[in-house]
Amino acid sequence: GAAARGGCRLVIPLRWAAAVRERRLLPSLQRAGEFYDRRWSDSEAARWQLQRFNRLWATVSATVPFWREQGLPSRFESWRHFQRSVPRMDRGSVQQRQPMLVHPEVAVRSRRSTGGSTGEPLQFPVSRAELEVARSNLWYGRRLAGLRPSDRAFLLWGHSHLLGSGWRGKAAAWGRGAADQLLGYRRWSAYDLSRRALRRAGEELLRFRPRYLLGYSVALDLLARVNQDRRDDFRELSLAAVVATAEGFPRPGSAPRISSLFGCPVWMEYGAVETGPLAYGRCGEPYQVFWNDFFLESAPAEGLAGRRELLVTALFERCLPLIRYRLGDLVEAPGGAGPLRELPRVIGRCNDWVRLQDGTRVHSEAFAHALKTSSLGAFQVRQDPSGRLRILYRSAGELDETRRRIIACRLERIHPHLASVPLERVDELEASVAGKARPVLREGE
Repeated sequence: GAAARGGCRLVIPLRWAAAVRERRLLPSLQRAGEFYDRRWSDSEAARWQLQRFNRLWATVSATVPFWREQGLPSRFESWRHFQRSVPRMDRGSVQQRQPMLVHPEVAVRSRRSTGGSTGEPLQFPVSRAELEVARSNLWYGRRLAGLRPSDRAFLLWGHSHLLGSGWRGKAAAWGRGAADQLLGYRRWSAYDLSRRALRRAGEELLRFRPRYLLGYSVALDLLARVNQDRRDDFRELSLAAVVATAEGFPRPGSAPRISSLFGCPVWMEYGAVETGPLAYGRCGEPYQVFWNDFFLESAPAEGLAGRRELLVTALFERCLPLIRYRLGDLVEAPGGAGPLRELPRVIGRCNDWVRLQDGTRVHSEAFAHALKTSSLGAFQVRQDPSGRLRILYRSAGELDETRRRIIACRLERIHPHLASVPLERVDELEASVAGKARPVLREGE
């Protein structure tokens, strides 16, 4: 790949950069392996997590304004005590109260934003420790799948910073491309899910010859469907794994279809932008939870009899502490006060796509990435039976013309037909069974 495009000049720095990254990650991966390889009983794991949380809570309850004002205990005797005492938080609560929820003593390294499967854009500060924890868990999970940081990867993905315009947009695109080349990545946009784009993605995948393929679950499903005739060629790649992330598969047979097409296992990377990776699992098997850093609980879903939702509590210091945070996902998992170290099944969070009038399919993440920096409370893409699109949003006030122009510009970079999609303010958005506003709703289905 690199040698074919530019001779041998790019091969040495690519291998050097990937090797340096692998060496830097090795100590944290070894520590994680030693931790998880230990034979923990359920009671030992619960006690260990509670001790770690109580140490964190001593600082959070004393310094974070929101939690300081709640009148909660200074420490918790058990996880049941914690669950009875501490209220649940969701993305809407964090949006409204963020200044009161930020830890004043944790240094901000960067800021992140997400639209996510709930269609509720959120911007939040991130510390160096959060980035390191996320990186370590990401690669520990991939190691379970037999992957290494130095492996070449083909990414069927989308990045919101590449939607910018002007010199900043060009600089972001150049920087991302340079980093990908040094790390051995080939990135293919998952925003455009048209047959033509996915056929070209299949061609580039064969040309690039990566060790693994990673992408949005819905995009991987469609890639497999339009490239069935390339089964023999794909199998000759000898991929170690296909890794799906960001959402669930749209159909029960998606993972077996992809596994058969590429001749390798399909793994699922589960997490959120707010948390980083939370769990990793081979499709058809339970997820392995990163319980060293997160306490996951399966709680009765509010307003949904017989359903359970996933709550996340981070066990390490963050700029924005996450405590009983509702990801918005329904799960099939045992209840009770103890920690989840395995997650049998995630029911919720399957993002979707829309088909434009010229036949182009656009992934819902494209809309999330275009809208997430626009200070919207929440949004939903609606498509009527004729194919007409509208973007409904919930906000304290109407979008001004400047923000409308910025959104139109970002949407146009995804596809010219999206520049004229109307933006309409509403009081409420239609929710799914999980209580989330689906990012895409096709009316009449």
